[in-house]
Amino acid sequence: MCKEDWKAIRQHFSIANYQLKAHTKWAEAEKLQTNPAHSDFFTGISRIADVQDLKFLLSESSLKDLSHYQGAVVSKLRDELTS
Repeated sequence: MCKEDWKAIRQHFSIANYQLKAHTKWAEAEKLQTNPAHSDFFTGISRIADVQDLKFLLSESSLKDLSHYQGAVVSKLRDELTS
């Protein structure tokens, strides 16, 4: 194998590793979301972000939905930290 082939293989594994980490974090977030102790937090975020149900793993949600949701999370966390 030439140097370029090895570089492509490393890049592929790097991307696959990032995707695996993202899916793992998303699964952890879904577990937190279903926990009744956190229901108020996630209900508030859905209202603020105007995104009712974010489905990242199924590719039903757009990147725009994800960015709105992420912005709402940051905003809500800032509000809770200053309260």
